[in-house]
Amino acid sequence: MASIEERVKALEDAVRQLSTYGLGQSGHSDDVTSAQYLLRASDEDEKAAAEAAKEAEEAAELAAEQAAAAAAEEAAAAEGAAAPPDEVPVEEPAPVEHEVDATTAAEEAAEELGVDLDDVTGTGVDGRITKADVTAEAESNMQE
Repeated sequence: MASIEERVKALEDAVRQLSTYGLGQSGHSDDVTSAQYLLRASDEDEKAAAEAAKEAEEAAELAAEQAAAAAAEEAAAAEGAAAPPDEVPVEEPAPVEHEVDATTAAEEAAEELGVDLDDVTGTGVDGRITKADVTAEAESNMQE
């Protein structure tokens, strides 16, 4: 099928030929009028085609914008899926190491014997843990 440009050129040539041969004068005006009508119709078709192409281009741009927006929303949702604002992960606090009141000798003995000073009851002044307290705890653990 011929393009619009080819059809318009052919119709223009037909009108020129009609004019050249004197057609369109008495008795043949219908031929020229028909050719001119066809030319106008071709122009209107061409304008309609141009408008349709422009509308298609605008629709494609709109679709691309919508697709980009949807992709951005999906990316944001994917990032948010890891930790929704309502469910922000809370880190467990590190265990608080409290100091135990123990003599240096008791601390060294506890390390050597594998005794946890938190499990030892101090018998020293003001409840201070002594080496003897650690040794007694170690013996008690062995008997269990």
